[in-house]
Amino acid sequence: MTTSTTAPAQPEPQAPSSSKAPRADPAANSDDGSDDENWHDAASSGRPDSPPPPGAPKAEVDEEPPKFTDDEIRDLLKRGDELKSQGNDCFRKSDWDGAIRLYTQALKAVPLRPKDPLKEKKRPAGLADEDFDEDDEGQTTTGDKAKGKEKAEAEEPEAPKELSPLEKESATARSVLNANLAACYVKQGKHDDAVRLCTEALADDPNYVKALHRRAVANEALGTWTSMSDAEKDYKRVLELLPPSDPLRTSCTRALRSLPERIEAQKKKETDEMLGKLKDLGNSVLGKFGLSTDNFKFTPNGQGGYSMNFVR
Repeated sequence: MTTSTTAPAQPEPQAPSSSKAPRADPAANSDDGSDDENWHDAASSGRPDSPPPPGAPKAEVDEEPPKFTDDEIRDLLKRGDELKSQGNDCFRKSDWDGAIRLYTQALKAVPLRPKDPLKEKKRPAGLADEDFDEDDEGQTTTGDKAKGKEKAEAEEPEAPKELSPLEKESATARSVLNANLAACYVKQGKHDDAVRLCTEALADDPNYVKALHRRAVANEALGTWTSMSDAEKDYKRVLELLPPSDPLRTSCTRALRSLPERIEAQKKKETDEMLGKLKDLGNSVLGKFGLSTDNFKFTPNGQGGYSMNFVR
């Protein structure tokens, strides 16, 4: 695995906000930590206190985010900001676990990200997004991905809903907190978690530079063909968003100079490993007949394909 060293990530106190996407729980301690036993966080409010009656059908449907008044949202945002400030203090002291705990509590306090109505439209209960398609007669089908994609492309896209000021403030809070959690996981070397949380941050603000850069750093550290290719895309996007005088451009440019060669080397390594495993599998089957993959030679046929010849 190839790794690279980058400048230390710092928690961001504020960032712009934008679009909407499904929410994922950060992988961290999620203790409530509130001294007020009557206070409820946004992640738990409005949920049923008792199980469904016996014999009721079980439908795996995501719960709707609880509804709050504007004053309640302001209180939740204030609570989240207080917890974030405490998390920043832990981060400055290099107390990564303490920062993770507090940032997670803050993330639980702020309002949940609203569902995307386009994704939820006409989806049957208990059916995941990737399993749902609809045929020309409106009948539900599964597995027909190509057909569903063609239908989606043919439909007229709906304009995204304009966020209210409080919704924008909530999106900003979620984006910053997820990016701060990612910074903690980068410090701990948990780059998979950092990538996931940066992706969550970008779901609320696709142009959040610090989240893009942290995801690039984490993907580069993972060192796989796919992750380094993703890092290259994020570094390029960061350069598009940064002003010409920003010092962060230097490290991004340096990474982009080294990545193409490393990506190509990792691609060859992973391809050779895959082919080696396939050859071993083939030999385990052909060996029962006294043959091996060496008995089959593939030569280009001049038409973009290969001809297979059997040799002794």
